[in-house]
Amino acid sequence: MDWHKAWPNVLIAGGVAGVISAAPVLSLGCCLWVLAAGAVSVLFYRNRAAISVPTGLGARLGAITGMVAWLVSSAVTTLTILVMGSGRMRDAMRRGMEQSATGNPDPNAQEMVRRMMEFMISPGGFALAMTLWFAVMFLALMAFGAAGGALGASLFGKREAGQ
Repeated sequence: MDWHKAWPNVLIAGGVAGVISAAPVLSLGCCLWVLAAGAVSVLFYRNRAAISVPTGLGARLGAITGMVAWLVSSAVTTLTILVMGSGRMRDAMRRGMEQSATGNPDPNAQEMVRRMMEFMISPGGFALAMTLWFAVMFLALMAFGAAGGALGASLFGKREAGQ
């Protein structure tokens, strides 16, 4: 792989997917955006390098695209938390957990959610929740990026003679 030709494609596709993945409402489709970004990075690389892209190479390009998307999305999320303040984020978590608890008729489940909520809205619990969220998102975005890259290689990776 020619990284000098691959990096611009990966940075653009991953950066756009990362910004969209961090945007309110649009973030619900974060894995879809990264899947598409992995495929697009393969398409752009194929055109820029003027070579066929096998599935394994497409998966690698897609995985790196997913990593870039995660970096951008994580940076935007972190800046949002810093600007909004972690207190507002913890309040939103508390409201969501309260809604979850009230929707369950089992008093034991409600008590368990209440205890978990008390831990999660503490500064240490919030830090743990965010660390776990970033770790899960890293793995998910890399996997979806790799899948998108492999899909892109199978759809767009072959160069026809004369292209």
